[in-house]
Amino acid sequence: MTPFAYSLRLDRSRNVMFISQSGRPHASDFARLKQDFADAAAQLDHGFTVVNDQRELEPFDEPTLAVARELVELSDSLGVGRVIRIQPADLMVKTKLSRALSAGSSHYPTIRVDTPEEAEAELGRR
Repeated sequence: MTPFAYSLRLDRSRNVMFISQSGRPHASDFARLKQDFADAAAQLDHGFTVVNDQRELEPFDEPTLAVARELVELSDSLGVGRVIRIQPADLMVKTKLSRALSAGSSHYPTIRVDTPEEAEAELGRR
């Protein structure tokens, strides 16, 4: 079990927020990420894209899953236009991400890709 870490980076010229997550998160980690996400989103225009690299994310528990759902709902209320998730298909099973995504009430499209290169190609399709 690896401690959870994340980073946020903004590309204002393309209206994109890049998130990278690794390790095993706890509810308090996702709560901190949620606040940092809200602060960063305020610096972007409505309809911004989130590229979320979750390749190194480890499985987490139900309380953490509940906060992940809140983050999905917050993303919607902050004006996310779309989310590109870098996550191999087997990662969704291991981390329960598919349940968090389906339980959260978002109105933006979510695109799953396997690599950062595929994410960059998706950014170019807009």
